[in-house]
Amino acid sequence: EGVLTVLGLNYCLSNTVLGYRDFVLPRRRLNVTKDHERGVFYETNQDLTVRITKPMPLLEIELSAFPSAMYEGQLEQITMYLRNNGTSALNNIKVKLSHPGVFSFGKAEAATPATPPAPAAASESDAAPPPPPPPAQPPSKDTSIVHIMVGSMAPNSSIRVPLWIRAHNVGEHDFYMLFFYHPEVSDAAIKFRLQRVTLRTRILPSVRLSLSTSLSYVALNAYLLNFEVENLDALLRETSEETSY
Repeated sequence: EGVLTVLGLNYCLSNTVLGYRDFVLPRRRLNVTKDHERGVFYETNQDLTVRITKPMPLLEIELSAFPSAMYEGQLEQITMYLRNNGTSALNNIKVKLSHPGVFSFGKAEAATPATPPAPAAASESDAAPPPPPPPAQPPSKDTSIVHIMVGSMAPNSSIRVPLWIRAHNVGEHDFYMLFFYHPEVSDAAIKFRLQRVTLRTRILPSVRLSLSTSLSYVALNAYLLNFEVENLDALLRETSEETSY
């Protein structure tokens, strides 16, 4: 933990000649105040300066069996797995959706235990009380921001969240998710971390509706409205079967 600055490069040619290359970074001249105009001042170039923080969490997102194609109006359920691959705990997981009307998140539950079970079973009186549920969050005014209702995630722990997908518009679609979470132990340098997820699917038309009118013989100036609904799912299946032969 601290500040790491790269000053140069040591090298050896053919295990014989030793050398050193000093990295001289360009610096921009300052010309903001009157003192800068009267003198010669340069800003500090920190391109090769890295700040090393304390151990941080690292969220990994995995979606199982995300459909590559769906029919318009179809509702599909998959499972989203969240895993903390970092060395410290995290909390307050939120996700920003590019298409909030497409996704609906369910209740999160643990997928794997955070710590291995104890070798000896404790009695009921000595058993530790269950952890409290995560605090209730006030509803967000922005419907594109979803709060994953889970408490603290220890290192190497996982949760699974049921996720429903609703196909609404025909065509090729790219969906973007931006996950936002906090380290449980706050750090002045990095107060939060981000993780991006991009998904792509193709939405196909499900039905074809045709309307027509015709004269009715029941009464004068009366018409019949005819509806014709064609299941494109069956039509596409037949077409795919015919092309496969």
